[in-house]
Amino acid sequence: MGVKISNKQLIALWREEELEVNGVTYTVTEEGGWDGAGEKYQSLDVVFTDGERHYRGYITRSGSYFSDWNYDDYGDADIDEVVKITRTITVEEWEAV
Repeated sequence: MGVKISNKQLIALWREEELEVNGVTYTVTEEGGWDGAGEKYQSLDVVFTDGERHYRGYITRSGSYFSDWNYDDYGDADIDEVVKITRTITVEEWEAV
């Protein structure tokens, strides 16, 4: 089951941390950092839930810290259903004895 919200609604969800769309309340559960920090164009991933499933969408912006940020509104947001996983990484190293 997919979620259909606009990019403008995704930005509002990110800013307010909760948003109701068509009778369904979405709540932000996690957000990443701005990718491309210090750059003119940046993106941020936002993970949110409807209480049963989790979804991820991306917000993009342009500008700089010294001027206003412009948040891109390109119509429908690209939303994916996601699940949280745990990955274990094994590292082999040489150690002095």
